[in-house]
Amino acid sequence: MQVREPAMYAIEFQTHVKGGIIRIPPQYQEQLQNSVRVIILVEPPSPPHTLIDQLLANPLHVPDFQPLDRDALHSRTNLEELDALTDEMIDTSEIPPLTEVFFATAQWRVPQSKGE
Repeated sequence: MQVREPAMYAIEFQTHVKGGIIRIPPQYQEQLQNSVRVIILVEPPSPPHTLIDQLLANPLHVPDFQPLDRDALHSRTNLEELDALTDEMIDTSEIPPLTEVFFATAQWRVPQSKGE
């Protein structure tokens, strides 16, 4: 005569693994005093959500936007336009002011010519 073991049943809960230890919620601890079979289902990590990821997933649509063509993209800076700027037109708000400490520690260096 064969002795049948009782059928297994599942208990499902979510928890975190810390240092290789799985914490059993208190409501299940009394039921889980004997040997158990453990199957771990791991959720895939969510990808990082950087600003670039968000923009690639949800691109901005700007009316009448014309992307630069290859020549414009690789051309040199428009020197005439730069030369036409006055001091008042240049935004220097992000440049910190030069202090006495700067001038006290500054060193004058003259670059050597390529022939030397």
